[in-house]
Amino acid sequence: MNMHKTADSINTHTYLLGCPRQVWLRLSKNNIVLDEQILYWGDLYSYYKNGYLVLNATSDGIFSSGGLWAASFSQINQYNETTHDSVLNESFYLFKNADVSGKNNWSLHENYSLSVIGIDAEASPRQVWLQLSKNDVPVDDKILCGWDYYNYSKNGGLVITSKVRDVFKGYESTLVTLDNVYQYSETTPYSELINNASHSYSTGNLKGVNWSLCENCSLSVIGIDAEASPRQMWLRFTKNNMTVDEKVITDGDNYTYYKNGQLIFTAYLDSIFAGVTTDMIQFKQVRQYSESGTPLMETNKKTLVASSPTQSGYNKGVLLYHSHENKISNNLIKSHFCGIGATDSSNNMLTNNTALNNDYGIKLEDSSNNKIYLNNLINNTNYNAYDTSTNQWNTSSKGNYYSDYTGSDNNSNGIGDDPHPIPGGNSIDHFPLMHPWGETPPLKGDLDDDSQITSTDAAIVLEIAVGSRFCDSETLVIADVSGDGRVSSLDALIILQMAAGAMDLS
Repeated sequence: MNMHKTADSINTHTYLLGCPRQVWLRLSKNNIVLDEQILYWGDLYSYYKNGYLVLNATSDGIFSSGGLWAASFSQINQYNETTHDSVLNESFYLFKNADVSGKNNWSLHENYSLSVIGIDAEASPRQVWLQLSKNDVPVDDKILCGWDYYNYSKNGGLVITSKVRDVFKGYESTLVTLDNVYQYSETTPYSELINNASHSYSTGNLKGVNWSLCENCSLSVIGIDAEASPRQMWLRFTKNNMTVDEKVITDGDNYTYYKNGQLIFTAYLDSIFAGVTTDMIQFKQVRQYSESGTPLMETNKKTLVASSPTQSGYNKGVLLYHSHENKISNNLIKSHFCGIGATDSSNNMLTNNTALNNDYGIKLEDSSNNKIYLNNLINNTNYNAYDTSTNQWNTSSKGNYYSDYTGSDNNSNGIGDDPHPIPGGNSIDHFPLMHPWGETPPLKGDLDDDSQITSTDAAIVLEIAVGSRFCDSETLVIADVSGDGRVSSLDALIILQMAAGAMDLS
């Protein structure tokens, strides 16, 4: 952040420490440190010189999740050291350690979109980083807690306002809910584009644990958020397999669902337990009524039990959760939900692993600054690789092998000519491997796979050239020794010369 005072500048640097969230603020002038302070959320920073106020600012948001951090300051005021005149007045600034864009967008009117950048589940209260963009260019960032209001104004006129209701991050699911959303036109004063709407951002495994009730109703626990206090639970109430209500509640809350003013269901959440092998939710004082008010069910206690995500099929490969600076190497992981997974984990190295026949080969969520290279990702049914953040998927010369990569290798160096985009976000493998790492590439011209070049190989190439033998893409790579993208008599001639020792393609 540069705040100009005549020809001088004052710079600040931020560092996140832990939970409760703190920010380390450093004030510099001409690259000389003038002041350092550690602030909590809501603290006022002030710097005086010779008894006069030079700078003050309020810390109004400190966010950390998966290697991504941000700190926002508002009401920033700066004064000239000599004249004491104001040079900055009521400004706002967001410090962040990376340029980010939303991966969960809500398209609004007049080319606006509101995105969730991430959720800080270890903060108390939990926080969400919201980013507003127009024409795909960010115009505003805010770090908010549940029940905070988000407001954005332009040229003195309110454009968007909403209230954050839910901020939830379970092991396999996330939810952010906005209520009381209003949008107003920039071009037509007082024109209302959105009137009291609600919107939910949700990701992950949303199946949950179901409790079948009367009249085709059911109550589902979608997930448990137990990283910070208070513990939370995401509940979904359905009728005839249609969702009619969703809420995030905490220990000691009473869940109620009404329809047309009639109480349909009520339950007191007595406890949430998140264990190593088992999760447990216990309700008390449970009652269900028909839409006409007739009592249908009453019980004093109901316990729902589910396998903990750390013991479910999701975690039978290698998983990192809030884990940093590890090296994962030399593993063969097959036939699981996820071969290698990382959530809220940063600065790890994943190399020389093979993920085979899983739902996901490597899956990274809210995890950044990880290095992934020389891994074999083969026949994983959903995605060989999936990355919602920004990570490095190659070294300066080599990346990973993907069985679904369809690029070419015109110079036969074993590296694909086309980069391989990683689904889920913006990450790219710039040097995808044409063959599994550690496997010897096929010998050019060796059509009968006997590890030598003979006249038999030339005869096979001639059969391909005249169309009497089938040639698939893998065979084409071996048979096209001339490198012109096809199989012809020229390739047969070159192979004969190779067999006679008159030519060497290496």
